[in-house]
Amino acid sequence: MKRGCCGLMLACCVTAALSSFGCERQKSVSEMTDEEKLALVMPGEEALTPLEQQRQHEVRREILNRVQASRASEAAMARALAEAEEVLKAEDFSVLELSQSRWLRQGRGHAINALISQGIEAGEAFSLATQQRADAIEEGMALVILISNPKTYQGFYRSSGGQSLAIYEMPVSRLNVVLRHDEASLILTATGTWSGDADVAEVASEREAAAALRVRRFGQNVLEVSLAPSFSESSLAALGAIFEARFERVLPGEIDVFAF
Repeated sequence: MKRGCCGLMLACCVTAALSSFGCERQKSVSEMTDEEKLALVMPGEEALTPLEQQRQHEVRREILNRVQASRASEAAMARALAEAEEVLKAEDFSVLELSQSRWLRQGRGHAINALISQGIEAGEAFSLATQQRADAIEEGMALVILISNPKTYQGFYRSSGGQSLAIYEMPVSRLNVVLRHDEASLILTATGTWSGDADVAEVASEREAAAALRVRRFGQNVLEVSLAPSFSESSLAALGAIFEARFERVLPGEIDVFAF
């Protein structure tokens, strides 16, 4: 009986010691950096061959990279929302909050599933969908500011053919043009200068001078874009996208920028 009690006490002591070791180990691991966790030798890995240890290290590195990417994308989305709350009007930010709530309930899942259907691994799809959402919030925020603060020419314009035109005015009669062709998934960014009468501007891509356009103003809220003769020699011309169009300014309240 006495012997049994000693055995029971010994077992309890061993269990307590193991539990204490486990708690201490968990605490120390939680305090480690990601790189320190990566270098940690896990139980059983001592018996692995150098090649097996290398493969195990690569697997853990891949997992760590996915965790870091997920953290980075979540942080980017949080920053975008915080910036939006700071710069947008209260009513505009309320619209974004509703859109974000819908996205978190359903939109994120749909976005992740769409990426997975393209062959992207689930963890990577989560990070990518979250980063894309952060980018969309930033683009929407910039668009709201552009629409709500129109200047003489600065503003957001749309055509009937699926193109959009963002114009940003700069000092010394300069302007920056961002022309999107949604159907062809093309974006052309160009800079130029308004002419003396300020109704015509010649703009060209900084990456490819041949990709040049002419922007002409008709009235207060209408612009027309035509191609310069050199455009036929540009790489964009070979894609067959039609950039020539008539655009009308989008006024505040006409579109729901955050309907994405």
